Amino acid sequence: MKTTGKITNRAVSMLLTAAVAAAAVTIALPATAGAASPARAAESKKAAPGMDRERIEKLIERYILRHPEVILKSVRDHEARQKAARAARAKENLKTRREELTRSPGSPVGGNPEGDVTVVEFFDYNCSYCRRSFPALVEIEKSDPKVRIVFKEFPILGPGSLLAARAALAAKSQGKYVEYHKALMGGRAKTSEAGLMSLAASLGMDAKKLRREMDAPAIMKELAHNRALARALGITGTPAFVVGSELVPGAVDARGLRELIRKARKGM
Repeated sequence: MKTTGKITNRAVSMLLTAAVAAAAVTIALPATAGAASPARAAESKKAAPGMDRERIEKLIERYILRHPEVILKSVRDHEARQKAARAARAKENLKTRREELTRSPGSPVGGNPEGDVTVVEFFDYNCSYCRRSFPALVEIEKSDPKVRIVFKEFPILGPGSLLAARAALAAKSQGKYVEYHKALMGGRAKTSEAGLMSLAASLGMDAKKLRREMDAPAIMKELAHNRALARALGITGTPAFVVGSELVPGAVDARGLRELIRKARKGM
């Protein structure tokens, strides 16, 4: 996963907070070094309000310039804590939302509908890594008759991806979802409207009916639900697989899938 070196507004805010804290300590030191005389206390009260602020701003600037590594460490530590918290929430959601993951009536099912282990995939038809994982799923489906596959349409790569996802889900009403899905994932059609309709016709489908049903509210609801579920699980890219209690982002080969399935069965 590629990351950038940008510091966010929140990080900058943290940086300034840390600097202000350091500056406040610096300002407080003379006052704690010894008891202030009544005359000096009176002078402090008469001091112009802007003087302390000016001193603080100068101290902040000096602290940032002299100790950038301390502030950057604070930002990185904060980001690490945030990442750990997101991972913990995702793990918990994986348990509490399992029924949505594996038994949602809007999500098409392949393999053995009564299988003992369910493989859930979030994917995009324009995703090269999804296409790379596709043969592995086909192999698992053929070699393991007890595997159930749940397809989560997750179009995140532009209008063509969304159009293809809608067409695939519309194919479900004609009993052709899995066939249509495999043809698309295998690269048999472009994700343009013309390509999608041509594919439908080549599979013996009613292309006009498919086009009408692509706008069905149930299809838009399914896509919205998948987006919300992906967000709850911390899924930001495709493909992503869920097998048992494991969530695996990125492409997976047949060997990797078999191992995930083996672990899921062992934990049953």
